[in-house]
Amino acid sequence: MTRLSTGLLLPLAVAAALAAAPRAARACGRGGGGYPSSGVIIGVTMLAVGAADLGFILTDLGSAVASHQLSRGYGVVETLVAAPQLVLGLGILGSSGGNRYAAVYTLWMAYLTGHGLWTIATAPNGDRSLQGSDPPGEPAHGERPALQLGIGPTYVPVGQLAQTGFGVVGRF
Repeated sequence: MTRLSTGLLLPLAVAAALAAAPRAARACGRGGGGYPSSGVIIGVTMLAVGAADLGFILTDLGSAVASHQLSRGYGVVETLVAAPQLVLGLGILGSSGGNRYAAVYTLWMAYLTGHGLWTIATAPNGDRSLQGSDPPGEPAHGERPALQLGIGPTYVPVGQLAQTGFGVVGRF
């Protein structure tokens, strides 16, 4: 197992155990069951995601200290977990004005998302953790062109709902 899957295993197992724990059977006739409230589910989810974020930052710092290049798969997982949180942080920051905690959270998620994208873009060419065989037209001897990544402004013209933003483009 990789360090990422080992670090995520405990929080996910705890969340699954709490969600699937048996409840006492009571026939009160009112219905409703003994299921956990949405607040409990949200709290457990926040704990699991927070543990994953903490694991990401510790792994990132550890790999920087050890000068170890992380795998492309790690970068994909880090980006998939942190990018939605970055969007959430931007939304909270936009609605709360100058909330210091929201700003710190948003910067943390921006770092994790950027690091995930950087890890994907700079993974060694021999790292095939997310790739199958060579696509048609690729050289058979395994030489691949350098990875390219571009981040830039975008504009999505959808009539009155036109949006601007940032996009990521590249060869992964």
